[in-house]
Amino acid sequence: MAFVEIRAATPQDATILARLHVAAWRETYATLLPAEVARLDPARRRERWRAILEAEISGRAGGAATQLLLADGLPAGFVTAGPQRHPPLAEMGYDGEIRALYLLRRWQGQGFGRRLIGAGAVTLARLGAWAASAQVLASNQPAGAFYAHLGARLVARLGGGARAEATWAWEDLQVLLPDALRQGAVPPYGGNAPG
Repeated sequence: MAFVEIRAATPQDATILARLHVAAWRETYATLLPAEVARLDPARRRERWRAILEAEISGRAGGAATQLLLADGLPAGFVTAGPQRHPPLAEMGYDGEIRALYLLRRWQGQGFGRRLIGAGAVTLARLGAWAASAQVLASNQPAGAFYAHLGARLVARLGGGARAEATWAWEDLQVLLPDALRQGAVPPYGGNAPG
């Protein structure tokens, strides 16, 4: 089993996150959105990630946070979680949002995705969120199955065609929180999520 570290991403990680994001997109969406995957540019993605991470560090992101998963010291995945950005979902009671969750295929099926989403849930719990949503392409059936396996239910489908999205949601974040946090072993403030 690989040694896993999950830590807060900083603006210095922009290049790592850009490469990871593009690689994960290519693995996941090459057959679902080939034209969009072909246009991916790690350099432009790096500048976007730098802006996102600077906003998170400065507090301009409203408490949103990105965490990076390293497996045996190699970037393997990341999660971004924060306050709900979609008013209709907020009105339904989903006050938190898993904004992005990517894990390279090589590291899937080993419990790392669960650990990443747990880290995102810790971010949301520290913001006072009780429930959360996540949106994925409706055609990304493995992601939907993963969220369902973790207790989410499908609450909406938006749009049509290749870009149609499915919204998965958890009524209670407790099902996602790592055991150590649920048992009070990790204080609900500051620091990194438990691994």
